[in-house]
Amino acid sequence: MIQLIANPARFHHKKVRVIGFAVIEFECSAIFLSKEFADYYRSKDALWLANADLKYDRKYVLVEGMFDKNDHGHLNHFHGAITNVSRIQEWRKIENSTPP
Repeated sequence: MIQLIANPARFHHKKVRVIGFAVIEFECSAIFLSKEFADYYRSKDALWLANADLKYDRKYVLVEGMFDKNDHGHLNHFHGAITNVSRIQEWRKIENSTPP
């Protein structure tokens, strides 16, 4: 996710997979770097998340979709968007595992 924020042009219109903390609520559907970033609404360190299901609200999730550097979500608050989401699931850290 940090690579998407730091180098948005490099990933524009490419399929991506990220793990982060989802917030799905009225006028905010986003994936943040961590729960702490979400708690302080660090939207410039987050990505808009298109069409996310409410059941993932306030959970760590794995998301796959297309990255759009020009879509900044509600009121242009975000650093890009993950659109055409093809996979979203709750991420549960397994001891001794690494993210994909």
